[in-house]
Amino acid sequence: MKNALATVRRLNWLLFPALLFIAMAGWSISSPPGSSPDEDFHLVSAWCAHGVRDGFCEPGSTAITRVVPLDLIKAPCYAFHPTMAGDCPLGDGQSVETDRGNFTGYYPNGFYAFMGLFASPSLEGSVLVMRLANAAIYAAGLGALLFLARPGQRQNYMLGALVPMVPLGVFTVASINPSSWALTSATLVWASVVEFIRATERPRRISLGMLALVAIFLGMASRADGAAYAALAIGLAWLATAHISRRTVITGAVAAVISLAALLWSLSFGSAAVLTSIAPMNPTQPRGGWLQRLQDLPGFYAGAFGSRGLGWLDTSTRSATWVLAGAAFVAVVFWGVRRCGWRKAASLLLIATVAASLPIMIATLRYATLQESLQPRYFLPLLVIAAMIAVSENNEDGPRLHPAQALLLAASLGIAHANALHTNLRRYLTGIDKKWFNLNTNVEWWWSWAPPPMLVFGVAAGSYA
Repeated sequence: MKNALATVRRLNWLLFPALLFIAMAGWSISSPPGSSPDEDFHLVSAWCAHGVRDGFCEPGSTAITRVVPLDLIKAPCYAFHPTMAGDCPLGDGQSVETDRGNFTGYYPNGFYAFMGLFASPSLEGSVLVMRLANAAIYAAGLGALLFLARPGQRQNYMLGALVPMVPLGVFTVASINPSSWALTSATLVWASVVEFIRATERPRRISLGMLALVAIFLGMASRADGAAYAALAIGLAWLATAHISRRTVITGAVAAVISLAALLWSLSFGSAAVLTSIAPMNPTQPRGGWLQRLQDLPGFYAGAFGSRGLGWLDTSTRSATWVLAGAAFVAVVFWGVRRCGWRKAASLLLIATVAASLPIMIATLRYATLQESLQPRYFLPLLVIAAMIAVSENNEDGPRLHPAQALLLAASLGIAHANALHTNLRRYLTGIDKKWFNLNTNVEWWWSWAPPPMLVFGVAAGSYA
């Protein structure tokens, strides 16, 4: 038994991303096509990412429209109807002209171009493959980071990647929303750049450099803010490793060039205009209210742990989900700052400043509350980067938790994850108004080929735990 446990401990860096992928695969299966926010837009963008293709994407009557399969638009027919199951009538073969797509450079095209490789006449099959591919990219990137990282840092990176992701993060990564790659990038960039700078062996340094470049590319190819977060992570990685030396000056110059390029890239897209040309949502309301918005920030970020719901924000999660997941995040960050040098303090202070000022500024320009004007997933990468820094920097000996603390943390995250996954399945199988625990009861929607919902739930929840 002792030998078996020792083997597991030696291989946990490999088991961790493998089991996490299985859990995310469960999330991929847990909802029908159209379940992520604005998925009709993202589906059309993926189908048209490679230009005109017969039966997939054809020219519209104007430069900003395309003719696409009607199923892409109809897929989220249940959106904003939480008591309705995910059974949308699809497959009639009709086409429709739409302007709902990335036809004017609102987002980068890299994510859509990759997703477009999996587009096929079967919408369900295409969406499922896209989701699994994004989950695999996250798991493979995390596995590569753990393999290349210093052994003493592996458990820190595991913990840092884990605690900010339940439930919104795992739902988003295993979706066809561009925020999937933004979260993958946020998980990898800071850690891979730090490990790259600190690496002493040339082969490992080269491998970490390649991983960092891939992670930066994922951020730049996902969303405008994904590129901005990558730039921030690069700068914070340099701050964590800077010393008075020639090498620090060189790495700082390279980091500055890459960060500047990423920022300029992010500003070149239409979605970046959110900071400069915002139309007021409530123009009759006063523009002030910064103090109220500041005090609303904790509730806003609690949305990342489930308080705002999943999907199109119409899948309300149980309070046990966001209370346990949020408490686990706060507890781990609190544990991480037990060792807090000036670098970690400065990094976390900078993240906190951005995390507070940016939502308040946008909401103020929109004459609206935080809840009205923004979604937590836009800022979830900040929580990921903060968690990675808090538990990794200055903690070279790994997380030294008391067994009781470790058990409490594992139980909290495991229950929160299982609770959220069960809720997500329930919402699409029968509608959220049905309350029975057995997911196999009175199913109104499910994949024709998939095993019973309770089996999927058990495997995914067990793998995560």
